[in-house]
Amino acid sequence: MARGSAQNAKSNKANNQPASAKGAGSHLRANKGHEADFDDFEPLVEPSANRDIAGVVIAVLAIASFIAVISPATAPVTAAVAGFYHLGFGLGAYVLPIVILLFAATLFLGEDSPLNVRSVAGGAVVFIAVVSILSLMVPGTSVSCDLMFTPQNLSASGGYIGAFIASALQN
Repeated sequence: MARGSAQNAKSNKANNQPASAKGAGSHLRANKGHEADFDDFEPLVEPSANRDIAGVVIAVLAIASFIAVISPATAPVTAAVAGFYHLGFGLGAYVLPIVILLFAATLFLGEDSPLNVRSVAGGAVVFIAVVSILSLMVPGTSVSCDLMFTPQNLSASGGYIGAFIASALQN
């Protein structure tokens, strides 16, 4: 073993390359001239596969959250997901999973996607404006904004997002 590694070190010194730079097994006589064969390899998946995998994962999460929002159950995970959507976004909880599903669908389009940063930002501003208007429509909030933050009003109006923005605008 010591004799072979001493010969490998000699051959690597003769080529002015360290042992790690030559590649695994390139110092063997049977592999001489085949070093270029190992440099060109095809990847197992295409580069667009990452976008496809992300699209499938996001689509599954969107469908699962839509089912949890539409028909909340007593299971702890679905109740937590439904509570997050209903308290956080109010009536927008029914729209948000559909928007997430549409975003997942655009991931499959790749570079031909009709979405850009400006259109996504504009859609987010419109969504926030709508949930804020829903929170402003809660009865009895003209005197105090405290009624916007009760749990039943949160889920029936714009949720915490809309209530925070509506209370800031109303004050």
